[in-house]
Amino acid sequence: MSDGKEQKIKTFKRGEFIGETLLFPNEEYPINIISIEKSKIAEISKENLLILLKDEEFLLNYMEQISKKIIKLSNIIEILSYSKIIKRLAKYFYELYFEKNSYIFEIKSKSEIAKELGTHREVVSRNMKKLIENKIIEEVSENKIKISDIAKLEKLIYE
Repeated sequence: MSDGKEQKIKTFKRGEFIGETLLFPNEEYPINIISIEKSKIAEISKENLLILLKDEEFLLNYMEQISKKIIKLSNIIEILSYSKIIKRLAKYFYELYFEKNSYIFEIKSKSEIAKELGTHREVVSRNMKKLIENKIIEEVSENKIKISDIAKLEKLIYE
């Protein structure tokens, strides 16, 4: 971010594309990528990619990954557009509820959540306490929460 803050955008998994949208406008990747474990990265030239895109299975996989990335980035932009951190955190948990299709789910560390929300761990902790006090969420364990009142969570996000 331009203000020097770290903003986590995505954790890539094996087989995912990185920088696939930049082949056509011929631009540099606008972010830094940090590997948290030993990794191998394969580079595909624009010419070879154009050949691979003629294969229907590859093309569908490629388009699916780009579509998922657009949706994920749209959600990040929406979360970051909320001025209050509590709304960002509520939206974050709301998205996880839909992603996991469950009221109870594992969460990342508060530090990792803070990076994704563009804030500090302490702010996430304080706002999680508020959500717990308002009986919107429950802390099932250190890394697992339960959404206790989905209606209150939605109201917090959209009011």
